[in-house]
Amino acid sequence: MDAHYVTCTRIGVYSHALTRGKIYEVFKIEDYKYRIAGDHGKRLWIHKGHFVDGIVEIPILRSWKFDDEIDELDFIDISMIFSDGSRRWSMVTTPEKTRNYFNNSCVESGFHIEHLIIMKTLEKLDVEETLRNLDKNDELFKASKELDES
Repeated sequence: MDAHYVTCTRIGVYSHALTRGKIYEVFKIEDYKYRIAGDHGKRLWIHKGHFVDGIVEIPILRSWKFDDEIDELDFIDISMIFSDGSRRWSMVTTPEKTRNYFNNSCVESGFHIEHLIIMKTLEKLDVEETLRNLDKNDELFKASKELDES
């Protein structure tokens, strides 16, 4: 039997055993799960939803930066670069900055922004941790838009 490989797209609750973008050999397949050797050296069953079939390059967040001054605006643009060279952007804010925005009488009563990430603080380490967690769980692409630099 030929070896069967899968590539991890999200780690979920398996941070001890999976790395997003890593390729794993499948030892056994059942209905909805694969038996693989995790990063911790033990074999375990993991739902197929954490993987894509085959050896696939998964774009991983490499770097990010604030594009605005965080003290000047309520919603701050950030830009990100991924391992495949793609660039994306998102908006970040905090609950406090959102309250400040809505306390302005000149704004609408509500809005929807797909690429808005709300976090506790805009401290660089907190933003880094939030972006890495979203990336590990394949949510960062959904929470961002392609950066068109034209």
